Amino acid sequence: MKPIRSARCAVLLTAWLASSALAPTRGANAAGPWGEVHFPISCQAGVQAAFDQAVAMLHSFEFGAAAKTFTAVAHDDPTCAMAYWGLATTAMGSLFAGRTGPVALEQGRDLLQKAKTLGANTSREHAYITAAEAFYRDADKRNQSQRMRAYTDALEQIYIKYPDDPEAEISYGYAVAALAPPTDKTYAYELKGAAILERAFARNPNHPGAAHYLIHAYDHTPIAARGLAAARRYATIAPSAPHALQIPSHIFARLGLWQDSIDANRAAAKVDNLFWKFLAMDFLLYSYLQTGQDHAAKTVLGEFTAIETINIHHLNIAYVLADMPARYAVERRRWDEAAAITLPKSEYPWPQYPQAEAVLVFVHALGAARTGAATAAGKDLDRLQELRANLVKAPGDAFKEYWLTQIDAHRQMVTAWIAHTQGKHEEALRTLRTAADQEDAIERDPVVPAPIISARELLGEMLLESDEPRKALSAFVASLKEEPARFWSLYGAAQAAERAGDRERATSFYAQLVAQTVHADADHSALKAARTFLQMVDRRP
Repeated sequence: MKPIRSARCAVLLTAWLASSALAPTRGANAAGPWGEVHFPISCQAGVQAAFDQAVAMLHSFEFGAAAKTFTAVAHDDPTCAMAYWGLATTAMGSLFAGRTGPVALEQGRDLLQKAKTLGANTSREHAYITAAEAFYRDADKRNQSQRMRAYTDALEQIYIKYPDDPEAEISYGYAVAALAPPTDKTYAYELKGAAILERAFARNPNHPGAAHYLIHAYDHTPIAARGLAAARRYATIAPSAPHALQIPSHIFARLGLWQDSIDANRAAAKVDNLFWKFLAMDFLLYSYLQTGQDHAAKTVLGEFTAIETINIHHLNIAYVLADMPARYAVERRRWDEAAAITLPKSEYPWPQYPQAEAVLVFVHALGAARTGAATAAGKDLDRLQELRANLVKAPGDAFKEYWLTQIDAHRQMVTAWIAHTQGKHEEALRTLRTAADQEDAIERDPVVPAPIISARELLGEMLLESDEPRKALSAFVASLKEEPARFWSLYGAAQAAERAGDRERATSFYAQLVAQTVHADADHSALKAARTFLQMVDRRP
């Protein structure tokens, strides 16, 4: 690659900052607290404070604000190679998402070439620039997972050579945790990375990256409790970062701590940055529905749909556009609404995000199947197959296999319910169990709050309809193990236990449901049934 001329670099930076791919901060308080970070550099002394702030922003995935601040550093000290390292590292985006696009890859390579042209002044700075270069090298030949592995290996060498450098320790722990494939249910990479990050967090309790990356590392139900301390601390460490307000709710939702999730996402939904605001609104709607606050969820959905201008520049935004109306219908078990759902605003570029469109098609299909419209459901199954084929041809990322598995499982869930309505009960149950096993074998994309309805939850409902309450109870209990305190799994487990004659377990499940719905709508029919059962139990001798 030829050296970049200064004029070209200036144009590149201007275009990059204008790019929506970076999810730039709009209206965020860039002067506010971002946590305590010190990344010593050999540039002019006057830019050190701004550089530290840019790195702190980067640790909170505040990519737009970080890019602007690194650019200011480069402006104030044109010889600062590390400013361009910062910009190139910012262009990587979230390693946990695994979706560095082709434009960012090209930009990152050019920015690193500028850093190399200016030259590092210390061996430590040279090591950081070289590590970032490992991420971008041969991007046309290697996929993101391969480049992340090379990047992680390079960071490990910095971690070993500079044991007293918290940035090396935290960056390496982050990269290790992000290497995890969604099919590894042992969480080996997450736990290895978390062990490094825990040590760093103990020594640097106000570092935004240590808290942030621990939350991501533990964002899995079996190990989520380990992330609770970081989740409760992160927003106080970096209150100016929208992501610091929202990401703790991932841990809260994994543990069924719905009020904590509601509180976190209420705050996060107030930010001006639409990228983070949308994720917060999605998690908020989901949390309200788990606490029986359907009217509050409807208000959130109304506020969301009232937003007129939405630039879909990322899968996360496309997913939320599909997920919120779909979830609102299914989580209320309004199958007629599900059967009537459509793609919002046809001008949106849905073909770029087949996995997002597949969410709506699945919900429409399941609604059709459960309202007896088998023909319509069958057409949706064909569309899901087309979307799967489109996704196979699309560029890959870390969670492509998850989305393919989701589409497969969703097709089986709809097929099973069609068979169930046709009286083919054993075939339907076998199909649902296969779908459930597929879902259990893979971790979901972090953008997903939870399944809209899991195959095991659906299996429990089908078994109840088939008058097999004991088997239904087992299915609901298995669902609750993966998704603690889900409203309909708790209600289904309580119903199944009641019908199986297991009054003790029915009481336990109904009591848990009532306890987590103290702010529920007064007209919620499922909760009326739960309270009636508990009142009868209390009156018995």
